[in-house]
Amino acid sequence: LSKQLSKQLDNQSTQTNLVKRLNPIPSTIPDNRPPLFMVHPGMAGCEVYKDLAQQLAECFDCIGIDNHNLHPPDRTASLQRIAQIYLSAIFEKLTPASPISLLGWSLGGTIALEMASQLEQKGIKTIDVYLLDTHSNVEKTKNLTAAQRQSIADKHRQQLQAQSFESDYIEQV
Repeated sequence: LSKQLSKQLDNQSTQTNLVKRLNPIPSTIPDNRPPLFMVHPGMAGCEVYKDLAQQLAECFDCIGIDNHNLHPPDRTASLQRIAQIYLSAIFEKLTPASPISLLGWSLGGTIALEMASQLEQKGIKTIDVYLLDTHSNVEKTKNLTAAQRQSIADKHRQQLQAQSFESDYIEQV
């Protein structure tokens, strides 16, 4: 299964290349690893999972879902729409077997939960969702003032700068 997914990921591409392989398939690893779809956090792309994907390589075929909103002009603020886009990107490239495993960090966890909900609505019942530091009370964050949102963005920018990300990249995310 892993080698089939790898070939499909290597041979096909979406317009924005949202679905990306995060760990290689060493010849010593069996071909029956289930895929783990890793949804980007809010302020970055799926590359943040590279180290984790390497650690999980023996257990999972880690496939990153990159940040759609890094690719203008099709940005969206709708959680439902972004989940639809990501599910379409996944199913365009491959046909994951059940169970489907999703992992998300921060906003990525919220997106993963919405993806799971949409998959359930389509009749898929065996879905594993792994959340990393995910804030699930969207109602509270919906009411943030512009100043509060700017403060949060500034803190994220500082964190990325402290990690030596280039300024062009920081402005994109």
